[in-house]
Amino acid sequence: MKRMLSGLLPVIIVSLLIFQGCNKLEGLQPYDDLLPPGIPDNLFVSYAADGEINIRWSANVEPDFYQYIVYRGVNDSLNLTELFRTFRTSFFDDSLSYDSAYYYAVAAIDNSGKISNKTRFVSARPLNYYTPLSPRRLSVSATFTEDRKAFTISWDTNNESDVRQYRIYRSHTVNFIPDTTQYYIARALSFTDTINLSFYDTLFYRVQAVDEGGLKSAYTEAVYDLLLESPAVIYPPDNSVVSYFDYFEISSLPVNAGYRIVLYEDPYGSEYWETSGTRAPGEKQAFLFRPPFLQVNKDYYWRIFTYSGKSTPNSVSKLYKFRLRESF
Repeated sequence: MKRMLSGLLPVIIVSLLIFQGCNKLEGLQPYDDLLPPGIPDNLFVSYAADGEINIRWSANVEPDFYQYIVYRGVNDSLNLTELFRTFRTSFFDDSLSYDSAYYYAVAAIDNSGKISNKTRFVSARPLNYYTPLSPRRLSVSATFTEDRKAFTISWDTNNESDVRQYRIYRSHTVNFIPDTTQYYIARALSFTDTINLSFYDTLFYRVQAVDEGGLKSAYTEAVYDLLLESPAVIYPPDNSVVSYFDYFEISSLPVNAGYRIVLYEDPYGSEYWETSGTRAPGEKQAFLFRPPFLQVNKDYYWRIFTYSGKSTPNSVSKLYKFRLRESF
């Protein structure tokens, strides 16, 4: 019996040690060396121009490191205040004043919340050196809706943070040289032109970016569109009561255009039926009418869309209405 117990004793001791070890693992706390982290090394300014500053530093490799705190002062190197916290080893500051001096320092913070001393500050003045790039992805769409004529020009945002405005130039000529005394101003990424527009006008637009210091980008290439009117309705007349018919008939536009006719079951409903096609000029345009099912003594609504070669409608008609009567 004693031999059996003496043989079991090492097994029992090992089991107890394993059990106690598991309990200890469950209660492990994050590593804490009880010291604040080291001050980040090698802080320097990697870029400073046009209202933008980028700073970089070396990574902290301590096992209990958590993140960095970036401090900044404006025209003041003595009173730096916390600006940003980051896990990265760089910080990009934008939309700054060209003529101000900016001072930066960085500190590290560990998992226990202890903060290192700040680095020595670095400084820069982001002067206005470079012209902005030309706006990208410029597009224009002409529209006529409910008696409102417009050309809407849009583009992507510039990467530069110091762009103050965009200047929009227009002309009836494709390869026009912009008149620098006549332009529209936009501070957003689109502009709607509604001034002195006529049907079948083809207008060309170019856009230029201007920064806070007055430096100007090159002009974009010209984009253009053609303003179409909405065709007149021939059949069925608006607010009419008609027998079942085979064709929608509308007046023809004097230019090649795309047409789309959409039928609705109520004024605010989704599309019930549609037909479309591109047509050359003529006296009138007829579109075969073959809906899935129509009820008699019920109002139906329809609208005409025209297209100048783009995916978005150029003109959008008012909403027309007809009612089918019983045929005997």
